[in-house]
Amino acid sequence: MLLISFNIFYPMLFLKTHSHKIISYAIIAGITVFIIIASFWYKEQHKEEDALKQGIAYRNQQENREYKEKTDAYYIDVTYPIIRSEATLATNQRIRDIYLARIAEFKKLAEKSFVAIEDTDLHNETSSYYSVYNVSFAQIAKTNRFISLVALGDMSIFNDALHSRNDIDTFVFDRVTKKLVSQEDMFVASSSYLTLLSKLVQEEFEKRGLTVSKEVFAPSKENFSKIVPTKNGLMIYIRDPKSPSSLLYQQVVLPYTKLKGVINKEGILSDYIG
Repeated sequence: MLLISFNIFYPMLFLKTHSHKIISYAIIAGITVFIIIASFWYKEQHKEEDALKQGIAYRNQQENREYKEKTDAYYIDVTYPIIRSEATLATNQRIRDIYLARIAEFKKLAEKSFVAIEDTDLHNETSSYYSVYNVSFAQIAKTNRFISLVALGDMSIFNDALHSRNDIDTFVFDRVTKKLVSQEDMFVASSSYLTLLSKLVQEEFEKRGLTVSKEVFAPSKENFSKIVPTKNGLMIYIRDPKSPSSLLYQQVVLPYTKLKGVINKEGILSDYIG
């Protein structure tokens, strides 16, 4: 009798235990699937949020290209160049960082100057002696291959007198590679392009009857660092630091026909050299 009862109960016990295991496995599997789905949904939601944040940051930087501030010590009115729509966030940030660094430099100089003025007879309640930093820019050329921008900065620091410093910045954007173009990118690396630029610019100055220091024509990257391409030729800005008119840059445009031997045929100026 006992044997019969055991033979009947054991299979039932096995089935019951086995069913519990199946149910447990099913629950575990269900929880695992839920976690996977929830994790995927969470990641997708954050991808959308991250993309939205990047889009907002990109749009803000495309639109916000001005910096204005006025205190007792200084006045700042800077509009720095931004390449809208086409350039990456990093490219525009690179340009922006240049001007933010200069603004920080200007503030230190202006505040130091203001403190010095306060201790002199120049300072009074109605005085308007303060330092000024202005930057404005213009688009010089836009073709299917490149965009050329020039920014003019005027930094004036007032202490015992007004001391001004003018700067010109040139930016060339390659619309194909979506990057800023360096001076070297426009010319054949193995060529003596600086020597040719020096010769042509000197000839142009002589035609105009301009007298400047000979050091200005030395074939160095520093002397020929302010270059932007236009549709008609290569525009170069030259300044003589030893001249009384050193606050102003002289502008020279060299025809591409005179530069065929040194221009990079694979670069942004390939269409102009045949």
